[in-house]
Amino acid sequence: MSKTKKIVSFVLTVVMLMSMFAIVATANAVSTDQVTAKADTDTQTASASTLTSPSDFSWDNASVYFLLTDRFYNGNTSNDHSYGRSLNQSGSVTNGNSDAAAFHGGDFAGITKKINEGYFNDLGVNALWISAPYEQMHGYCISGSGKSGSYPHYSYHGYYALDFSQTDANYGTAAEFETLVDTAHEHGLRIVLDIVMNHVGYNTIKDMSEYNFGTLKSGWENGYYNASLTNVTYHQYIDYNSNANDWAKWWGTDWLRAGLAGYTEGSGELQGSVSYLPDIRTESTKTVDIPQVLKTKWSKEGTLSTKQAELNNYFSSTGKPRTTRNYLVFWLTQWVEKYGVDGFRCDTAKHVELESWKALKEQGLKSLETWRKNNPTKPGADWDEDFWMTGECFPHYLSYDSFYTQGGFDSMINFSYNSSGTFNANASGVPAVGSINSTYADYAGKLNTNDKFNVLTYISSHDTSLCRNNMIYQGSAFLLMPGAVQIYYGDESNRPLATANVTLEDHALRSDMNWNSMNTAQLQHWQKVGTFRNNHVAVGAGSHTSLSATSGAAFARTYNKNGVNDKVVACIGANANTNVTITLNSTFTDGTVLKNTYDNKTATVSGGKVSFNSGTNGTILLEEAAQQPTTKPTEPPTTKPTEPPTTKPTEPTTKPTEPGKRILIGDANQDGSIDVQDATYIQLALVEAITLNNTESIAADADKNGSVDIRDATMIQYYVAGGKFEGSYVGTYTEVDPPVTEPTDPPATDPPTTPPTTPPPVTDPTDPPTVPTDPLDGTTVYFKNTSNWGTVNIHYWNDNNQTTIWPGEPMQFVSENVYKYIIPAGMTGVIFNNGNGEQTGDLTVPSSSGQMYTYSSNSWGPYTEDPTKPTTPSGNTVKFTDSLGWGNVYAYFWGDGAPDLAGAWPGTAMTKFETNEFGQDVYSIDIPAGATSVVFSKSSNGPQTVDITDLGTYEGYYADSAQTNGKHNAIGWNS
Repeated sequence: MSKTKKIVSFVLTVVMLMSMFAIVATANAVSTDQVTAKADTDTQTASASTLTSPSDFSWDNASVYFLLTDRFYNGNTSNDHSYGRSLNQSGSVTNGNSDAAAFHGGDFAGITKKINEGYFNDLGVNALWISAPYEQMHGYCISGSGKSGSYPHYSYHGYYALDFSQTDANYGTAAEFETLVDTAHEHGLRIVLDIVMNHVGYNTIKDMSEYNFGTLKSGWENGYYNASLTNVTYHQYIDYNSNANDWAKWWGTDWLRAGLAGYTEGSGELQGSVSYLPDIRTESTKTVDIPQVLKTKWSKEGTLSTKQAELNNYFSSTGKPRTTRNYLVFWLTQWVEKYGVDGFRCDTAKHVELESWKALKEQGLKSLETWRKNNPTKPGADWDEDFWMTGECFPHYLSYDSFYTQGGFDSMINFSYNSSGTFNANASGVPAVGSINSTYADYAGKLNTNDKFNVLTYISSHDTSLCRNNMIYQGSAFLLMPGAVQIYYGDESNRPLATANVTLEDHALRSDMNWNSMNTAQLQHWQKVGTFRNNHVAVGAGSHTSLSATSGAAFARTYNKNGVNDKVVACIGANANTNVTITLNSTFTDGTVLKNTYDNKTATVSGGKVSFNSGTNGTILLEEAAQQPTTKPTEPPTTKPTEPPTTKPTEPTTKPTEPGKRILIGDANQDGSIDVQDATYIQLALVEAITLNNTESIAADADKNGSVDIRDATMIQYYVAGGKFEGSYVGTYTEVDPPVTEPTDPPATDPPTTPPTTPPPVTDPTDPPTVPTDPLDGTTVYFKNTSNWGTVNIHYWNDNNQTTIWPGEPMQFVSENVYKYIIPAGMTGVIFNNGNGEQTGDLTVPSSSGQMYTYSSNSWGPYTEDPTKPTTPSGNTVKFTDSLGWGNVYAYFWGDGAPDLAGAWPGTAMTKFETNEFGQDVYSIDIPAGATSVVFSKSSNGPQTVDITDLGTYEGYYADSAQTNGKHNAIGWNS
């Protein structure tokens, strides 16, 4: 299993994996949450659009969020009563004595909504453990304490399976589940399914009637639809003992052990029935047929032949025998092969033999590889960690045993801090501050010295109790545990127990998520610590060293494996609002600037010590202030915008069908907005996947040159990504047959050959504002970085809501702590920032070029180059042909003789040199002597080239393979 985060210095490992459609991914990365006119100068919270890079993930440092799908968020109310659940015979909603164990409406659509809102990314979560998605028993069984307190118990939790092969309608459709997984992957979240191999669901009266199995007594409707259940008449309508033939129509004796006519009851841990649930004969080597209940069900649904064909193909292709184990392995791993599920949480692991778990793991590995191979363009397809399994074995603690060595498990759930089973909110959580360091040392010493050993530690559960004990301290101490951690939904928001007029037992632990009553102060604390954990593999996977501090428990975590280096220091449980001095024991050397990510304050190590204020919550989280980002610049965020940015036109445009209608140039699919779908639409037309009609062709011709080609698609992609787009305007057309011309012929009427000298009137809502990006025209400003920011960005705007995407563009390194940028003409406001919360206030763009803003004095003044600064020796001049219409081109260069010449990524903005005969802009830059390698890029997270290391040989670099000649090196965009 791949257990190492791929965090590598971007200077040496920039890799280009780009095709023509890579710009589409870049355009998709522009979310509406990122488009702002100005940055708020108040305390910043994590953006909902901030994503975790796939390359930053490690199961050793996983933060798993466990939610019950039905209890989390209702995104689609139309499926709330699927299969007639909680409905009486007339179809109206029952009014029983309690719906505590009924379905409440949460579904796949609800989870997807919260993913898109950034809830999990803001919490630092990188994996979601969700309820088993497959179809559950339709009816209810009985919960409660006898005649005075019984109530309907549906399988809202996902542990009472009826059909492993398809989604439960209360959760949603297969398409909605696929969207959930894809959306999670776009946001860097792995999906872990809760699965069961030990048992199926109970026989319920509703299922017995629907699928004609078992023996029901006449008048059962009176008992089943008596929702109050005050007399507990439910079981009086079922004959469990009389007719073996009737009960054989259920799963059958080859499949199950149960206390029914014709069936055999089992005993012991592996073959006994847990809570009287029908036990599956997973150990059996007997060849068996599809259970009769599923044949009946699939016949009614019209899917029997399809389901049989899938099974036949699996067994014939693998050569495996048709045993109960292998049926289950196929059904469960189909969720991996069809949708790209990343892992399983295996229920009741100790009640299933290890051979079955091993078979499931082996097939899971193959199925995930198959999904990645079959879906190369989907988010998550390029991840390389193996399929993952964690198991539930009550009460398993910190022990490396046969579950790992023989069962194929990568992890086991750690019951050390929540195993009382008292169904209350009194779990104490992880040890107190006085002993937490020794606990950390024990865990790190055992887990992080064995690559095959990890645990999933939790403090609250759906089966035992909730921890609501000093949740600010738990948010620090628990989230900084070595190994993986599991947040139970609502731990972060103080979700209370469910209450009812009956005895709820474990149902009390499964209340609806408290979206309307969240403890926001607690939530913000968990977000900060969770984000710190997610940003540093050393937290969960590193070695632990206890440190001395004047208050609280301090420690260092260090990770150094396979070329990956990461180290952090933290202090938790300190006295509130106290200046705390931490003795670092050489973790960081004197002169190192450290940042407390909890409040973004910095301090310098001196005498082997550093001091920070503990703040209200007594938490200090330290990283090196100047460290490079752990994500590679070749991997931009993969989130797709859920709605057009607010700077785009919102006025609906009716698709024209008659002459004289208004159309939006660039709106190729005629849906009223210009977005990445239009670029994709044009690309599909170019590869002849679709045909554009006259109207669509007019709208698609973004550059108005009389033909629709890849330049139009590129212009739209560039516009969606926030660049300049000259072709967007509303015009009229007359729908007539166009003249028959070759693609290179000019249009019948001469189009404008130059962009308009003034932008369209801002009062026209159909004209989207654009930010001019031509560096030849604007105001040159300088910034003096007196606070040692690792990255310096510039964000600017004007009164017409033309703006960069926060945090703006990286500035060009000039010398030492001075940075430079040319602000486009027409901009009025500017903010300098480091992208992580530190920034200036709203500033006015100077009226003339050459002004420098000094951060320490908060003032403007003229910039004068230091006369004592030696001139950089001249090296090569290289050129880059911008055939893809980037508009801005940066060069990041380095070498043994010039390690610091480039400044911060993406380096130095190149100068437009000429426009070639193809109408493509050519950029140039002088590479200083000593530089041996260069990477050209559009922006800090945009498309870029591979590392180019032959600067002494070639004079020019082109982004178009058609221009390969002489000393010019071609960069193949499809490689």
